[in-house]
This record gives sequence, structure tokens and C-alpha cells, in this order.
Amino acid sequence: RKFELTYENDDGEVEDILAIEFMDEYTMYWWGVAGPLKGHSQSEAYVLFEIAENIFFLTWYEQAALATHGDEWSNAGYLVAIALDLNAMTATDAYTNPPPDGNPGTQFILAQCKVREIG
Repeated sequence: RKFELTYENDDGEVEDILAIEFMDEYTMYWWGVAGPLKGHSQSEAYVLFEIAENIFFLTWYEQAALATHGDEWSNAGYLVAIALDLNAMTATDAYTNPPPDGNPGTQFILAQCKVREIG
């Protein structure tokens, strides 16, 4: 299955669009459709389980993460966790990333998005 995740700012303007394809029960592939991650893609090992009817917990250890708002990437790896609600077609993400100022450490991010099945 393939899904598109659309993230909007507080004004309802699209900031990021990511697509995820589940290749098999262990491997997923994601790519940036719009926003800062456009053109970037990665394959990840993931864990997915259903916590209620059509509501899933999805998690993986990201192999690399965007370290700044430019093109600098960190290969340290970061944990991503998503509550994927296919009843409401929404998702809530919780993840860490390197700070945008390039300092050591991490920043915690909580984001909500719209979900659309694309395949």
C-alpha cells in the first residue's frame, strides 16, 4: 500500500508532502513530494501494528535526518513514531531531529497531517 502524508502550517498552507510505500512486512520506502524533503528518499525497516480497528502504530529508526533547513544531512539516525488513523485519514507524528541551528543534540517534533491512499 502507498500513502501520501500532507503537512500544513497553522494557516492551512501545505508545507510538506511525503509519500510512503510499504514494500513488504518489514521494509518501507518514503520520498519527499513537496517541501524541504522533495527529491529525497530512503528505505527503512519498520514495525507496524494495529491498535484499534484501522488505527495503526508505525515506527522506524530513520537512517538519516535533515539537520538544517538547507541541504545538510545528519547520518546519526532518529526515531520516528506515527499514529496512523485510517478511519479519519489523519496521522500524528512524534520524532526527533537535529536542531536546525546545527548545534549538537536533538529537537522533538509533534506534527499532524492528512493521509491519502495513493495505491
